[in-house]
Amino acid sequence: MAIRQAALAALPEARQDLRAFGWRSIAALLGHLCPTGDAGPALLGLLDDRVPIDTVTVERKSPATAVSLLLWSAFGHPQRELRWRAAHSTRELLTTTSIAVAESLAADLVVRLDDHEPGLFRDEGLHFYSFSAIAALLAALERVAAERPDILAAHFREFVRAATDQAFPHAQIRELARRSALAIAAAANADSSQVEMLRLANQPSSWFVSYGRTYERRDRNTHKGRYDFDSMDTIPYWYGPLAEVFDVEIGVITNTAEEFIIDRWNLSTEDWWTDVRELRDERSYERTGHRHGSIPREENLRLYIEYHAMMATAGRLVDEGRPLRAGTFTHEQDDSWEDWLLPHLPSSTGWLADLGTPVPAEPEFLLPQARSATWYTASFADFDRSLGLIGDGEADDAADMIRVAASIRLQDSDILETVSVASALVEPCYAADLQRALASASNPTDWKLPDEEEEEFEVDEGQFRLSGWILRPYDPTEYLDRHDVYAYEIRRELPLPGKTFRTQSRTVLDVTRLMLTAHDGDNVAQAEQWADPDPGRYRESALVSSGYRVHVKRHTLLEYLAATGKILITEVQIARHRTGQQRDGYRIPVSRLYLLDATGDLTASGLRRRTR
Repeated sequence: MAIRQAALAALPEARQDLRAFGWRSIAALLGHLCPTGDAGPALLGLLDDRVPIDTVTVERKSPATAVSLLLWSAFGHPQRELRWRAAHSTRELLTTTSIAVAESLAADLVVRLDDHEPGLFRDEGLHFYSFSAIAALLAALERVAAERPDILAAHFREFVRAATDQAFPHAQIRELARRSALAIAAAANADSSQVEMLRLANQPSSWFVSYGRTYERRDRNTHKGRYDFDSMDTIPYWYGPLAEVFDVEIGVITNTAEEFIIDRWNLSTEDWWTDVRELRDERSYERTGHRHGSIPREENLRLYIEYHAMMATAGRLVDEGRPLRAGTFTHEQDDSWEDWLLPHLPSSTGWLADLGTPVPAEPEFLLPQARSATWYTASFADFDRSLGLIGDGEADDAADMIRVAASIRLQDSDILETVSVASALVEPCYAADLQRALASASNPTDWKLPDEEEEEFEVDEGQFRLSGWILRPYDPTEYLDRHDVYAYEIRRELPLPGKTFRTQSRTVLDVTRLMLTAHDGDNVAQAEQWADPDPGRYRESALVSSGYRVHVKRHTLLEYLAATGKILITEVQIARHRTGQQRDGYRIPVSRLYLLDATGDLTASGLRRRTR
């Protein structure tokens, strides 16, 4: 009690020197020290007189203003992790509180869309990343608009204005505003002409078909102009792909970006060259480097300038009516504009953090396990358990679902274990021969069971047929949620049975894209994923696991095998090795193969011992 009173008594005096990180710690402290109903008012009371003096009177009367300013400051933080924490806080506050409180906070947040000032929760001597703050705030509001549109309906015009802004044609910001406006259009009683205008906003007006690629646009050429662009990564890996989408020379992109940077935003090379953050931290590349166009977990000023100049340039090209090049990317996407913009947006169906499930309630994922001297050598039971079997390679007749794909990573102290499950279809007459042949391979990584449409690994020679049936979706290497602390290792889409199975079983992909459902709503196939929080620098001293599993309803799978006249061949592959100071380097994984026929009979291969 004495410690609690001392801590609370010290807060009013200490708050004058606090910035965003300090206030975050204070909020956590109040959550621990105060009763649930008192923590919020206590924090608001401490923040009340921190509202800027020039804030209008109506804002000063709002208890939500201080909170919105604190969130706004976090949205503009260089670390993307903190932006996502602010986004989750905003979503929680606007979707779970009373209508009056939510509407008040929403009004104060929407005002920030036109605000380029950091407020008193950020050091005035540091450049405030206002464009990043606007984009992060809109990412949060876009999700709120989908879940509780009535709270944002009064701000429909503000979202429309941002979505159609040609003075600041930031492609990412306009798209997030467009999505938000469309989500609240019905609640705002928008007419059909407004909705149609929004559907066309921030969208290209024409395309042309071209299946060639112009790799010269990715050359690391040096832009000799008024601004010094990063010629190693920004030009070839950010600006190059944008030039390909619009089929323009790279100079068009750099010249337009330069115009925004220098003539519109009054920034220059000198700004990031003399930036206080840059000068005080000479070893920041690990956090801020964008090698090969990756999006780093932390922004520096140069990255901030060049990234948002790219987005403004993209919007400008759309507004000019430049046609888009179709067929630019190698994976199968119908819309090259949407494809280019996709990594810079959250999924329209929800955040990645919403797609995870709890860690499986199984001992190896929850508690450290004793490792015997023979731990390196996986037993038959280890393989069977990884496939969800009971007994010695026997299927559980009572089990309603059968595991057909998986990928699991488990790290505990100084060990690392990875498990993968893959399956394919094979002709019955030679299924056992294939099982024996693959099981006898000295290294299971020398071959793989094909996915659907993975022709290079399929076999079609007379009666020797091996074909894929699991469709592995395109997963972009970059996406907006990648640095969300609550979405660590979570994927937008997971493998599921593909087109032939869906046609035969009359199932469709549900809105989450993680489940196949029948016409009566029955769950036929489901993918689940989980991940412990990122252990960060303590990776080798914590028990962490992540992965996914795909299951198919037993009777539907057996019916599918009977209808196609195939046998399901499944490989379980396990790799184990030590990490840390006793690391033993790469060890060849071991595998076991299983055959499942249309009657439900399951046979498993013997286990071949392999050495390094």
